[in-house]
Amino acid sequence: MFRGLGLAYKHHVIAAGSVLAGYGMGSLTLSSGEDKKSVMSSTTTKCDKGPSTVLEHLEEMNAKLKNLEKSIGVLKGGSSPDIYKPNENNNRKHGIDVVLGGQWGDEGKGKLVDILSQKYDVCARVAGGSNAGHTIVVDGKKYKFHLLPSGILNKDATCIIGNGVVIHLPSFLNELDTLKSNGIDYEGRVLISDRAHLVFDFHQEVDGMNELKLGRNKIGTTKKGIGPAYASKISRNGVRIGDLQNFESFEKRFRNLAQQTMSAFPGLEIDIETQLEYYKTISERVNKMTIDTISYTNDSYYAGKRILVE
Repeated sequence: MFRGLGLAYKHHVIAAGSVLAGYGMGSLTLSSGEDKKSVMSSTTTKCDKGPSTVLEHLEEMNAKLKNLEKSIGVLKGGSSPDIYKPNENNNRKHGIDVVLGGQWGDEGKGKLVDILSQKYDVCARVAGGSNAGHTIVVDGKKYKFHLLPSGILNKDATCIIGNGVVIHLPSFLNELDTLKSNGIDYEGRVLISDRAHLVFDFHQEVDGMNELKLGRNKIGTTKKGIGPAYASKISRNGVRIGDLQNFESFEKRFRNLAQQTMSAFPGLEIDIETQLEYYKTISERVNKMTIDTISYTNDSYYAGKRILVE
């Protein structure tokens, strides 16, 4: 809980590490832009000794919470000093806000983004892939999102899949088809970065093979091919969404990547011709959604639109 905590207000910054990690309590520092002082915090982790019962754990956590409140100056009754209170007169109508998880996923970002996105003009995903995703229920209907920003349910919002995302197109198009069958009009509201890298079916197979090799030390991956796709990206032999706009170039890059992957993983078989045929059939549909999302985001910002990043 609260592995990393940061609070910024004007020129004041509060930072704490491993606040309630169970055993260690990170020191908390306050720095001011006015005096330009900088203090580094350190965290001491204790693993061999500590509470042995649930009650002792709760008592220790309560004590740490009180120390934290005292350090940041929380007043009696739970109120905060004036310098940490948000500006109630802030009428900002545009800008960029970021929802960032500090616990490596599964913090409930999807629900928060769904609530916030109803007031934004642009909702963007900037990293990750088709992983566990999140489920949202609206008017009794259940929607499951893995790649799409949940802002798609806001009919006035444009949704962006950024260049840091890795995309498994079959899954992505299936999400869009599911939306359409549920009466959600997404046409013209879903944009994909031409720089985003593709997750292929063989990336998913490689994901499973890697897990099998690790045996008892396996990572616990969802086997959606996200890690291997990022590995292709870092190795600079990956294939991007924008490559589909020139299918001859796409085919060349895909063949090279497939051959390299099969060489690296003996026993892996990739039906290159069938895969190429599939991507050729969907290329026109994907190309209609593909743009330079960096330019689009900048233009939206300067046009005074509100942008939410998740």
